[in-house]
Amino acid sequence: RDVHLEEVRAVLATDDSTRLLPDASPAARAGVAELARASEPLSQAELCRRAGISTQSWRNHRDGLVAADWVRETPRGWRLALPFRSERGDDVDVADPPWWLKTEAGDWGDYGRDGRRAADVVDWLLLDRDLLDDVDRLDDTEDPIGAIYDALRDGELADRELVDDVLREFGVPPGLVRAGCGVAPPLPEPATASVGPSTRQTSFAEVSDTPQNPPIDG
Repeated sequence: RDVHLEEVRAVLATDDSTRLLPDASPAARAGVAELARASEPLSQAELCRRAGISTQSWRNHRDGLVAADWVRETPRGWRLALPFRSERGDDVDVADPPWWLKTEAGDWGDYGRDGRRAADVVDWLLLDRDLLDDVDRLDDTEDPIGAIYDALRDGELADRELVDDVLREFGVPPGLVRAGCGVAPPLPEPATASVGPSTRQTSFAEVSDTPQNPPIDG
């Protein structure tokens, strides 16, 4: 059967909050988790009360969540960009993610998921937040923003760690951006598991060195 979007919301509401947006800050994750559990939009004060975070923490991180279209501010309060159960069948606008999460190419030079780079998203965020006029940061190659922009101007690849640092500064989860750029998440570290009794072989030398029980007189 078809999966309804409010069912996705229900799964997010019951999942471990630490698995939601692992690249985001704890305050951002707590806010998103609480909005997933809500049955209606929440005021900022009520959201922060339920999530156990300060209003300043929410203000510090909400812009990145809005840019990623995880959350939206409406006249009634904050909500996820997913419908509530009561909205099933309604014409709810939840299907327009940011351009850097779309598969197809954009209209302003975006090459689509297969040709998009995370640094392109950083470049757009700099423009969107009027930071391209911040000459001090752009000219300072010790600043992550300056180092990235210097690489972009020279047509070089920006350092991945610097890109991730800037995305986190803007409150945008790097893993989400890289998913929109067609980059698979890193594989977990290999691990070995064993089931049942140990099959380790014992050498004759080990056996000969093992003290034997003395004979019992009787």
